[in-house]
Amino acid sequence: MMADEDLPLLDSPRAGDSTARHRIFLRGKAKPRPLFRSRVGTAQDVPEPPGNPALVRVAAGAVGLVAAAVIAVLATENDRADLAALPPPPTGLTGTLGVPPALPRTTAPATPSPAAAVPATAVPLTTTITPGVPSRREQLRREALPVVVPATTATTTAATPPTTASTIPSPASQTTPPPPATTVPPGTDSPPPLSVKWAFARVEPAESPIGVETDLIGTWQWGTPRPVRVTRESTGVYRLRLPGLASSEVVAHTNVTHYPEAHPVGCVVRDNRAVGADQVVVVACANGGTPINTRFNLLLAEPGQRSAVIPPDAPVRRLGVGLYEVDIRGFTGNGYVQVTPYGTDFARCQSGGIRGTTIRVRCTTDTKWAATYVEGAPPAGSIGAYAQTTGTAPDLRIDPARSYNSTGGAFDLHRLGVGRYRVLAKGVGTSGGTVLSGATATGHCHTSTWEAFPHPVNEVWADVLCLDDSGQPADLQFGVAALRKPLDPGERLGPLQAVDPGRPAPAGATPGSTTTATRPVCPCG
Repeated sequence: MMADEDLPLLDSPRAGDSTARHRIFLRGKAKPRPLFRSRVGTAQDVPEPPGNPALVRVAAGAVGLVAAAVIAVLATENDRADLAALPPPPTGLTGTLGVPPALPRTTAPATPSPAAAVPATAVPLTTTITPGVPSRREQLRREALPVVVPATTATTTAATPPTTASTIPSPASQTTPPPPATTVPPGTDSPPPLSVKWAFARVEPAESPIGVETDLIGTWQWGTPRPVRVTRESTGVYRLRLPGLASSEVVAHTNVTHYPEAHPVGCVVRDNRAVGADQVVVVACANGGTPINTRFNLLLAEPGQRSAVIPPDAPVRRLGVGLYEVDIRGFTGNGYVQVTPYGTDFARCQSGGIRGTTIRVRCTTDTKWAATYVEGAPPAGSIGAYAQTTGTAPDLRIDPARSYNSTGGAFDLHRLGVGRYRVLAKGVGTSGGTVLSGATATGHCHTSTWEAFPHPVNEVWADVLCLDDSGQPADLQFGVAALRKPLDPGERLGPLQAVDPGRPAPAGATPGSTTTATRPVCPCG
């Protein structure tokens, strides 16, 4: 005997029991009652109204006879062949059975409650109920099924996945199809670069009031929806906020700039983290360990498709005090590497050279550091260049096998004096941009000054000053990288051939600097 609860209105049909389809369970006791009798009632179910009780009993008896006749007819009616119990699904199927078309769902169908009007009989959508012509029930079921359209893109808004030749999964088994493989455009050797976050800024003014958040000069920053802001916390310590650049993968690089004195200056990254939607970077600069206020360039970039990034917490091999090695994979070793020290204490780190696919890093003391290696691409963005020198001092020259210019522009190198060089890069100049530099073997190099010239010149001139380990100017092998924002609509590039960077500026050329009106002229004659 079933307890008092919500009971199904219909029994599930059983093969060979036609009367089971005509029985109903009511809320309450589980005692089955004939369908029509339950609707008409009996003398015990319906109280006799006042008046002539005999007349009421006669009418009730007549109705009962009619109901009994109907039940007899239904009980003797043969089952239709197409309403027979459905065959079980064939063995070996792994697909999910579909839900009844009368109850469409977009999520996994729940188990029907006892009060459901019609208990669902699962219909295997991957099989045919009867061979040959489908039955009327099958035709109605097919007409009620939704039309499934094969997906044509990686992401689809349709509620059903693409069809297959073997199964039609139910909504409960839907999964998002994987994105298509990246297609290599004709004539290219690699897939197009991925979209990554990156930005640059030059900290200027460097003497902003302590504790006051100040907007940086707009010409020398790019990559954020609002101006980059800097707060000088103390002498040589700067907190920069880059709006909208929050990322757990961006690596910060910093390089002293516009510092022409032959001093062992440098900057370290003390902190680099996402704060809300912004990226906050704390940089500390010093001269041989003594904090100083100085201008510096800051580059933040996520790893690109043609780059290898070694974050400050990456495992590396320590060879000695301040000497490290790390291996990279998938490159030839002819690329450019930028190294920046990380930590609370002052240190200077530069590339100690690349041997095969092993990068060596040299620091003035044991410290954490980050490195970005690029090969055949700018350190960030789509327009940029890097140049590296080869040879023996004073006969240094640009190494074409280890240099790159995204515009196809030429490089030129001019020696200005002991340890002082000027590098010209054609095709990457604009009003703004940024420049990084560093030694590539021994010693230390920084950008003493640089200028950028927009169209029709489109040149970058970078002056690099190198010191040996004793702090004296020395002719050392070095590398320099120049970056700029993407081309504006309709912007064109100027001539890409090499020009002697020691000659005066052509008539009408105006540099991108806010302080100089003409190109620098080589003082060495």
